[in-house]
Amino acid sequence: MSSGSDIPLWDLSPVYRGFDDPAFTADKQKLKDLLLKLEEILDGGGGNNEGFRVRKYIELYNVIQDTAENLSSFAYALFSVNTGDNRALKEIDAVDELMVPMKGYQTRFRDLLSAVSISPMIEEEPFLADYRFFLEEELVRQKHQMSREEEELAADLSRSGGEAWSRLQDALSSQIKLTWDADTKEEKTVIELRNLAFHSDRAVREKAFTLELSGWESMKTPL
Repeated sequence: MSSGSDIPLWDLSPVYRGFDDPAFTADKQKLKDLLLKLEEILDGGGGNNEGFRVRKYIELYNVIQDTAENLSSFAYALFSVNTGDNRALKEIDAVDELMVPMKGYQTRFRDLLSAVSISPMIEEEPFLADYRFFLEEELVRQKHQMSREEEELAADLSRSGGEAWSRLQDALSSQIKLTWDADTKEEKTVIELRNLAFHSDRAVREKAFTLELSGWESMKTPL
């Protein structure tokens, strides 16, 4: 973490140098391409060999999740230190939007699994032995999932529902500042006050707790 003029900032250059970094743009395109390849596999790419299709799905799934996590975590790290960063929020939403079809693909993959026997498939594709637990879990989820269209709709709605509310809570709570010392005008955020719950001095803990409650009270209506 490098220190700026006002707040500490994450040094994210080992991941991407910014949203305009060609590597960031390339990974977004890579994510799009990988999702298309995943759809091709589920559409029958590789023929009728279910073991091959399951293996290819898992290989692609791993890379897709890694790539999406890198993109999303990079954007969220910037958003977390500056909830007013609209570009970061836009990029978080963009990655979420790209990943919406993944819910439908997971539904189709589980349906594919339900039509095969895992043990014989692993004998044909030893690669899958390390993923037995994952495959068995997917079969359990298959029994409780909705249709592909409904799963995709739920994923899409969550972007403007639970996920959006969570980011709103992040933005509002990060902006709460309370006066800690009236003489010096020192202010603390509710996050800093929460950390003081572990202070060795009971009086400091009590002061922080009381002040934190008053901070949340000021945000009662929007939260």
